[in-house]
Amino acid sequence: HRLRLVLANQRWQALGYLLGVVEVVPTDREDSVVGHLGPDLLGPDWDAAEAVRRLRAKPERPVGEALLDQRNLAGIGNLYKCEVLYLRGISPWRPVAYVGDLQAVVEFARRLLDANKERIGQVTTGDTARGCQTWVYGRSGRPCRRCGATIAADGYAGRGTASQERVTFWCPAAVTVSICDSTPDSRPLPRLVSSPPRSPCFARAPRGRPPDARPAPAPRPAARRSAGLACRAGE
Repeated sequence: HRLRLVLANQRWQALGYLLGVVEVVPTDREDSVVGHLGPDLLGPDWDAAEAVRRLRAKPERPVGEALLDQRNLAGIGNLYKCEVLYLRGISPWRPVAYVGDLQAVVEFARRLLDANKERIGQVTTGDTARGCQTWVYGRSGRPCRRCGATIAADGYAGRGTASQERVTFWCPAAVTVSICDSTPDSRPLPRLVSSPPRSPCFARAPRGRPPDARPAPAPRPAARRSAGLACRAGE
């Protein structure tokens, strides 16, 4: 009931799950349905500079909302939006103008998509075991894997933009901004401090163990680590 479309040739098979819109058009009419899209993160002509230029065209826009806009760059869905911003220590509601290194954000997103392009599921932690694939996405009310704070969720992609399908997940302790910015409400954003304190969620720890005050859990024999995708917070 989740599979909407199957496309295949002799070498590849693409499965489309939970697709909102499917349009089948001749090749010479592709521009009529995809011509408005921004640079494709997995395309051979990926242009990070152009993606950043489009994102910065609306500096007041919340970065979480801007990343979901396929006219800026094509490929980031809600899961990757939440995971990328968490791993970069950025509030989903921070205005684009206050995101210092957008180039690093979009290139990091590309790395995650590229690492997942040939797998069935979406893994951002490097752990393919069930329930361990993501840092914050789908984990509302559960403890942050790094600092233990409660993962929050809200049904808004950006301030004032209602969406039941685009629930934003984030760790309030992970965002390196002043108070109020980690809460999706209608109050004006406070002025961001010039050098915000480093979040305890992303404090450096000895190599090989996340910065977590809790005892390390016992290893799970069934867990499988995905080669090349152990993405550490703040990396």
